[in-house]
Amino acid sequence: MRLTAELILNARAHVNPLRERELDLRGYKIPVLENLGATKDGFDCLDLSDNEIKKLENFPRLKRLRMLLLHNNKIHRIQDNLSESIPNLSVLLMTNNGLSNLTDVDALRCFDHLDTLSLIGNPVTRKSYYREYVIHTLPHLRVLDFKKIRPVEREEAVRLFNSLAGKKIVDGTHTDEPVVAPASNARPTLTQLKTAIAQATSVAEVERLEAQIKALSPPRQHQPPAPVSVVPTPPPAPAAASPKNPSPRKSSPKKAASSPKKSPAKEAAAVASPAKKEAAVVASPAKKEAVKKESPVKAPKSPVKARAASSDDMEVDEPSTPVKPAAQTPSAKRAKLATPASSLKVTELKEELKRRGLPTKGVKAELVARLEADDAQHD
Repeated sequence: MRLTAELILNARAHVNPLRERELDLRGYKIPVLENLGATKDGFDCLDLSDNEIKKLENFPRLKRLRMLLLHNNKIHRIQDNLSESIPNLSVLLMTNNGLSNLTDVDALRCFDHLDTLSLIGNPVTRKSYYREYVIHTLPHLRVLDFKKIRPVEREEAVRLFNSLAGKKIVDGTHTDEPVVAPASNARPTLTQLKTAIAQATSVAEVERLEAQIKALSPPRQHQPPAPVSVVPTPPPAPAAASPKNPSPRKSSPKKAASSPKKSPAKEAAAVASPAKKEAAVVASPAKKEAVKKESPVKAPKSPVKARAASSDDMEVDEPSTPVKPAAQTPSAKRAKLATPASSLKVTELKEELKRRGLPTKGVKAELVARLEADDAQHD
């Protein structure tokens, strides 16, 4: 679609977040820029993204225009005297276009107010020393490809393109081989680059600075590896010399001769000592058994206290060991017979039955009947 005056007048115009008047000409597949005088220099920003523009040209005198958005076009060339038409241009965003040579950026050198430039997605960004060349060509630039330009990068760009290697790059005679910088400035430049790496905020910037260090540093000569000396292993020590496993030594004739000089008393004691040990071993189990037999058997606790806390009708088991009745005096027996058996407590009934040698197992009624039957027999 052609960029006609009617299309410009019918396009959407609005105030963008920067409070600037913006004309939206996005996505009309415009091949050539023309008839922009119909804007009457009434806009701060022109959005020409998503079109098919091949050359940035044909701008009328637009003093108010300060921002151009040209994303996703086919621009491969920029008009040389474009700054005369739009002198106050400060932001130029050309993401995903066709600029392929470093010299294509030279046309932007005449823009004194240009401080923000984006060429992401252009083939030129894959060229060696692309960022250094753009920084050197456009000294007023502050932001390139949405990354702030650091003072270290400016110094490096000036040093590189003022040298013979930089002139070769500008003339287009340099190859992809790294250019070696002069030896006089090699050391401070490497120091500055290392400082810039320490202050870097992205991985891409670190990789770029490392590539610059490799390009500026002289190639190292290949040094052959140092020969490794082979030390022979010592032979194993003989087994006879090992102190840990001494070989059995033969008894000397002096010791053999001195052995029969022992007195008969010592020999008898030596013979008797094993017998004593055996007797002690045999006697020790017998002693243990004797101690077990002599140790007194603990008497069971008296069940009287436990029975006192239970109810009168509770059945209590008595120990199987029979208890011999205590000897009763005639006066005590008469006193018990004088008291009715039914008025006695369970504990008193059981004590009375124990004195008479009668069984104490059963409830209170059985105990009373047993005691009354015994009284009847004695009577």
